[in-house]
Amino acid sequence: MSALWNFFSSLFQKQQSNFEKYISVVLDKEGYILTDVIQITIEETKFKRKFAHIIVSKTKDKYIVLLILDEFHRDKPIIKRQKNTPDGPVLERLTFASEGEAKAYVSKKAALYKIGHFDDKECSYYRVVKCGDECLKNPDQQILPGDYILRDLAGFGRASHAGVYVGRGKVIHYDDPDVTASVVHCVTGKGGHVVHVAPIEKFVTHSEQELRILVHCFQQRTPDEKIAAAEELAKVQYGQYEYGIFSNNCQHLASLVSCGRLEMVDQEIVDSVQNMALIALGMVLAGVAKTLYDYFFSKSDDRKHEEHA
Repeated sequence: MSALWNFFSSLFQKQQSNFEKYISVVLDKEGYILTDVIQITIEETKFKRKFAHIIVSKTKDKYIVLLILDEFHRDKPIIKRQKNTPDGPVLERLTFASEGEAKAYVSKKAALYKIGHFDDKECSYYRVVKCGDECLKNPDQQILPGDYILRDLAGFGRASHAGVYVGRGKVIHYDDPDVTASVVHCVTGKGGHVVHVAPIEKFVTHSEQELRILVHCFQQRTPDEKIAAAEELAKVQYGQYEYGIFSNNCQHLASLVSCGRLEMVDQEIVDSVQNMALIALGMVLAGVAKTLYDYFFSKSDDRKHEEHA
């Protein structure tokens, strides 16, 4: 066991939780030893997730505050992350000139987290993790109730269909109950889309399809709150006749349930498509302008030749 593990054992004098073990492993990988650690505080956010602020120092004039969260599914392979999300378990790394300044910052941030206040940057952080190959056979062993789940959108694998897993093999998603979500269906079909409950077998397009989970690093609702929100939206048949491929779709629904905001995990793809459309439109307009220019100036030249004749 590492020196930090021994430190934890003496500090807490109890069986260590998985999160406490995880912190020890992370600090070891970061290259810190027992004598570098000034302070470790582990507390809980309003939404029942643990977080740790660790103050470390190797010199007298440099104190570093590290933030580590007890993220869901941290044992699963990460295949994508929001572009501003740090690459690794340390979500914040700030340097202070004194130990007092570092401790004051930790105290201030911890007070905000305990009342569920995160800044916009923190709210935006997410990672997408991959479920195992046997996930569809035993979903409750790999997916937690309240999870925001994704699968490839049929016909356009770069995009994803999304839903909220509510346990016991059930998913609440925004789709036509009679049709499997595909890019053609999303573009052309409005009327049949409605938020509803479906078995997970109806959420996917085939029995071996890969499932992914979008994990917000800073959880902004408890799992029970997410499930209750999803079930209420399904009960009132939210979104019927209001589906919009870019403005009100399955990803907006999953985001609304997960964190109370209408957002798309595929927003970068949408922006890319829209930019390409604008470029294409610009090229068309430029072509039209050139054609009109050539036409009118050729007419003007013809008239000048006639006058000289």
